[in-house]
This record gives sequence, structure tokens and C-alpha cells, in this order.
Amino acid sequence: MSKYRTDTRDIAPKIELPEKQTPGECPDNRVPIYDVEGRRRGHVGRKASAATVARFGVRNAKLGKKDGREAWLGGNVSGGYGSAK
Repeated sequence: MSKYRTDTRDIAPKIELPEKQTPGECPDNRVPIYDVEGRRRGHVGRKASAATVARFGVRNAKLGKKDGREAWLGGNVSGGYGSAK
């Protein structure tokens, strides 16, 4: 009998790795952010506010649906102090 263990089946269970995501794919538990032109700017959590979405450069965003999924959609309303309109 060897002093080293040769049967390694009972030492550690196999670790199952999660599915790998492809780059540019938005996770299911996140809400994507789209600007006025329809380009995706990022994603945030479900409890994010419009102020959080504004950090991605998307002003006046409203929560809506895009491709059958909830998303923050950028508004094209300009205005405010010093605005040309």
C-alpha cells in the first residue's frame, strides 16, 4: 500500500461553473440604458432612479419597454438654465 492517496474521487466534489456571458450582453437582473439614438450606454439595478441613469450621460430618461424588456430610455427634451430653446 502506498503512503500517497491514489483514489481522488472522494477528496473534493466537482465545482460547477456558471454560464459565461458574452461581451455586450446585459444580465437578466439588470436594466439596460439607451440614449436618444437607441445606443446602449450601460445597465443599472432595478432600484435605480433617473438621477442614477443621468450619470451615464442620458438626461430626462423614462422607464419603458424596448425589445420586450424593461429599459431606461433617453428623452430628447432639452431645456433648463442657459438653454438655446
